[in-house]
Amino acid sequence: SIELPPELTISQGHGKVAWNVRAIWELLAGWFYYEDIADLYTVPPRDVYPDLVELAGGVEPVVARAQQRFDEGEKLEALRLLDVAKAAGPEPKKALELRLRIFEGMLQTSEQGLDNMSETGILRASVKQTRDVLDALSP
Repeated sequence: SIELPPELTISQGHGKVAWNVRAIWELLAGWFYYEDIADLYTVPPRDVYPDLVELAGGVEPVVARAQQRFDEGEKLEALRLLDVAKAAGPEPKKALELRLRIFEGMLQTSEQGLDNMSETGILRASVKQTRDVLDALSP
């Protein structure tokens, strides 16, 4: 959480202060956080998501856990779980509906807050894309 002193407050219409602080941190501190040795190499975490879904017993348990996290108010954690499930193949309707609810909530928060043009634009596009996929599933 970053809060600028009043005399340094600037418009965040094109970028968030927190995003810029993170970019500066990664520029100066580097991209390797000394947490996972595998981060030094070319296999990203996303490449093993299908394995995790298989170990969990399929997409349904992962989506159910995402729903649980959402119900507990942990929307970003739910979104991460949906991303894991999505890596295993096409998203089921239940996952898409939950993803849409998360995106719509994030968009509403963005529009009511700083209304950062980058964030709002990405979220609007994500809402539209998710709605389009859901519409294509409907008879």
